[in-house]
Amino acid sequence: MYDKRGREVGIFGSDGWFNKHRKSAAEVDVPRSVENALKGKAVDSMRGTGRLGDKGTMDITGDKWKRPRLAAEGVSCKG
Repeated sequence: MYDKRGREVGIFGSDGWFNKHRKSAAEVDVPRSVENALKGKAVDSMRGTGRLGDKGTMDITGDKWKRPRLAAEGVSCKG
């Protein structure tokens, strides 16, 4: 995720904001509308791959939509 000046402000995935490229998830400060749009894209992506059920079949309110990040075989995502 980049700001209007092209500076990286955070990385967003299936578990929300996460630390990467020396950026801390705790430091991410974006408008709520941006965060909701990213959540929508993440949810759509996870529905498309079967990680979440079809619309209306699961409660994804709050943080209930979050899933662990996927890793390449033999690679750990643990921080």
